[in-house]
Amino acid sequence: ERPVPNQLAIEYEGSTWQFTAGAREYLVDGAAGDLTSAPLLEAEVLYLPLEAVELITGWTGEYSETEDAVYLNSPDPEDPA
Repeated sequence: ERPVPNQLAIEYEGSTWQFTAGAREYLVDGAAGDLTSAPLLEAEVLYLPLEAVELITGWTGEYSETEDAVYLNSPDPEDPA
């Protein structure tokens, strides 16, 4: 959901995540946190840093420079953490 052009709200597994282009601060269910890198707004598309995707989903991600690809890895169901 895009409340305004430079903001994004994501509903995921009962939580609401809010991000603003150019701002490292985000909100999750009203509580503030900080990202290492800010989301980017380019040509009316809001791009989230991989760190935000990891926080939202609990998955880990890695970027392969040689393949110019991002790989997402689901959490190990056997890992209680």
